[in-house]
Amino acid sequence: MVKLEVQSLQHFPRFRRRVKMKIKHLEHVVHRIQRELAEERIRLRHLEGEVHELTGRIPGRMFIEGQIVALEQQIRFIRQALESGLAANPALRSFFEQHKGSTVTVVTPSGSLTGTVQIAGINAVQLVEQNSDVVIVPYSKISAVYA
Repeated sequence: MVKLEVQSLQHFPRFRRRVKMKIKHLEHVVHRIQRELAEERIRLRHLEGEVHELTGRIPGRMFIEGQIVALEQQIRFIRQALESGLAANPALRSFFEQHKGSTVTVVTPSGSLTGTVQIAGINAVQLVEQNSDVVIVPYSKISAVYA
């Protein structure tokens, strides 16, 4: 488009020369900006390398990252338990695992249940009552347990 304008200005030689000079100047400016941009990219790569190197020097970094991952897993586990309404209780699970096959009494707000511990799950216990009924009691509903 610029060439067409320059060619159509052949009847105005001085104006044509000035336009050519302006175009030449702009080409020079664009070239300089491209060169500066390339230099800045090189500096950026250098700085990224320094950041990567310095990050690797942080003492205990791997330990801290491991802790962060473990905490994120715990948060996901707690969030799932809260969303399901069935919270995990490691102490109750441990108790029921130790008493697997034994008869226990479980107290809930609805009353007491006595049965043989069949399965100690993450968030509930499965009991078999004397009449062979299978009862699943969420840990969140247990008030007390007696062996």
